[in-house]
Amino acid sequence: MENIQADLALHITALLLSLTCLVFTLIQKRTDRYQNVAYMVLLVIVIINSCTEAILDLVGRDIQVDDTAFLVARICSYLYFIIHTVLAPGFFYYELCVTGLIRKVKDKRFLLYMAFFIFMEILAISQPFTSWVFYYDEARVFHRGWAEVVIYVISALYIAVSVISLIRTWRAITSRKKLSIAYFLTIVIAGILIQMFIPSLKAELFAESLAMLGLMLTVESEDDSINPDTGIYNRKALMMDLNNYRGLGIPVTAVFVKVTDLDMMLKRTGSTNTDGFTEIMSLFLRTLVPRNYIYSTSPGQFVILVNEKHKDGDRKFMEKLLSRLEIKMPAEEVVNRVINRFDAEWLVGRSEILLDATVAIARMPEELSDASDILYIADSSVPRSLSGRLLKGEDLSFALRRMEVEKALIRGLREDEFEVYYQPTFYTEDFKLYGAEALLRLKDSVIGNVPPDEFIPVAEQMGLIDEISEFVLRDVCKFLASGVPQKFGMESINVNLSVLQCLKKDFAEKIKELVKSYKLSEDLVNFEITESVEPDDYEILSKVMGDLKKAGFHFSMDDYGTGYSNMQSSFSLDFDIVKIDKSILWAAEKNEFGRIVLENSINMIRKMDRKIVVEGVETKEQIEMLKKLKVEYLQGYYFSKPVPKDELIEILKN
Repeated sequence: MENIQADLALHITALLLSLTCLVFTLIQKRTDRYQNVAYMVLLVIVIINSCTEAILDLVGRDIQVDDTAFLVARICSYLYFIIHTVLAPGFFYYELCVTGLIRKVKDKRFLLYMAFFIFMEILAISQPFTSWVFYYDEARVFHRGWAEVVIYVISALYIAVSVISLIRTWRAITSRKKLSIAYFLTIVIAGILIQMFIPSLKAELFAESLAMLGLMLTVESEDDSINPDTGIYNRKALMMDLNNYRGLGIPVTAVFVKVTDLDMMLKRTGSTNTDGFTEIMSLFLRTLVPRNYIYSTSPGQFVILVNEKHKDGDRKFMEKLLSRLEIKMPAEEVVNRVINRFDAEWLVGRSEILLDATVAIARMPEELSDASDILYIADSSVPRSLSGRLLKGEDLSFALRRMEVEKALIRGLREDEFEVYYQPTFYTEDFKLYGAEALLRLKDSVIGNVPPDEFIPVAEQMGLIDEISEFVLRDVCKFLASGVPQKFGMESINVNLSVLQCLKKDFAEKIKELVKSYKLSEDLVNFEITESVEPDDYEILSKVMGDLKKAGFHFSMDDYGTGYSNMQSSFSLDFDIVKIDKSILWAAEKNEFGRIVLENSINMIRKMDRKIVVEGVETKEQIEMLKKLKVEYLQGYYFSKPVPKDELIEILKN
């Protein structure tokens, strides 16, 4: 009696575990990948088997005396073997899906795998007529037949092939999937062996349900691969799938969609959240391809992976088998549909907006070698000359250039290939030296000179901007600590700051400690910040600037006239100096309108009690014009281009 209750408890526990996994999978809507369907089939097998075994536990003690109980026991045993026979082949199919091998299996090999499964099912289905799998003797005692041994041997072969497949794809799948599949196999084999050698301990189904729970929590769980707000697969999922394709040698076509005026859309709708548009875009893309082929790498940027159908005559059966979950149109058709959709307006919130997008297409491994190349294209800013076009082939060289710049940045830090140049600044009235601006240069040993406006944005995205900026500040501090700049009358040196740096915790303290370590007066350092600061960042930036100004540092607004920030908010920051961009100066020479803009800008800045530096000074005529407008400082090629420290010292001596 106690054994029956223990067996019943194990089987009910197995039933509840498997049922919970199935319900959770359906609630999470994880049903659109091959592996999801295979996983649910495995769960249903364990659920049905747990039910039949639980019923056998309940009627088992009465089968010798009750004909109805005996009939129920025979039916349950029969159903158990019919269903349980599917488990090993089902798991083998599941593993093919998880590892991606399902996309490579030829028809003949798959039919060979199926032949063994069909043979086992014939043995199980024919049980009422043959009693080959099991039989009851005259005392109604259960006995195993020779066919059950055959079924277990074939099932063991399926498990062995699963192990071989796992080893084959060891580098193509993630560590978590490897460990999870190995866990499943270990637990299931342990349960089978325990029940084989100790028949009274019914551990097999419990072990299988426990393994299914493990798979659900690891392989089937997509919490770290999906944006929880939009339900779209993220960069991590894209990397995993691309590495799987590459590891298995499966060609794939990537379609890139970059919405180029997302900021305009946000301003039109009065929103700061891009998730709404991401969902709208995703709904459209799902009309072209299944959800599991769509990835959002960043706001307004999407990648679609098109694993086009093989033109392989040996996969006709497999293509039909997988057709429900496969992409049904070629990549070129996907591209055309996307381009045509952007010819019409999008309904975002209550606004209908016409948006621009750049669409690109590239194939791996023909055009791109690995997953990192695809991410370079997804992350790279599209040059204006290419914006709004369909990009393919040589058009994608901009992304390869970004990849080279990233490598150059890493080499530059590792091999000390960065150098700080200095461009002097002078008083307008007497051309007396005022200061200098520190400008970083990168001369890479592989790709040569890389301009700052190219490598700075990449450094910010790579998270290297702090290290690079600290390099510049340290070089400036060493130069100032030498006393040479002060000897020639230099009042301060300007150092460019990224707004991203200023927003980081403890930034001001780190700056103060660094400058103190060189025993310098803080007023020798002037930090330049660009005008194009995001409105949401003003409050934090204002606190940082206030903290550093109290310590004695000065601040300049850089590139005035090129940004798109709110002018009132920009001037609410406590800048000492405003640097007018060279484009305003050059426009003032061309026409009257440009001159009016320059004059009004200078008058407005002066009324706000800020001093003025004008950049881009190249001619005597420009100097005379700026003298009349009473600008304090000048900077430009008329005096000197940015030069290394040693050259600057020679210029100052002469």
